[in-house]
Amino acid sequence: MKTKQKRDRRIRLLRKNGPCCYWCHEIFPPYQLTLDHLKPRSRGGSNKLENLRLACFPCNNRRSDSLERSGRLISDANLTDEAIPDLHQCPAPVTWQTIIQHIDRSH
Repeated sequence: MKTKQKRDRRIRLLRKNGPCCYWCHEIFPPYQLTLDHLKPRSRGGSNKLENLRLACFPCNNRRSDSLERSGRLISDANLTDEAIPDLHQCPAPVTWQTIIQHIDRSH
C-alpha cells in the first residue's frame, strides 16, 4: 500500500471510529495508532478498508498474524461492515478536547 493510500485509509477510519484502538478501546493520539488487518496480509487478507482497523502498537503486535477475533476465526465471508459492526468505537463521543485531556492525564 502506498503512503497516500495508508494516510487516506487512516483518516477514514479515524472519522468513522475515532482515535481509539479497535481491540483495547483505549484512546490514543492518532499518530500512535497503526493500521491493523482483521485478516492478516500473510493469510490472504487485503488492504481494503473493510479489512482494516486502527490499533495501538501493543495490540497490533500481540495479535500478530492471528486469524482470531474475540475467539472467532475470521474468514472472507465475515469481512463486511454488516458482519463486523464497529462495536469497538470509542466509548464516548470524542472531541479534540477529550483527546487533549487524555494526553494531559497520561503525561
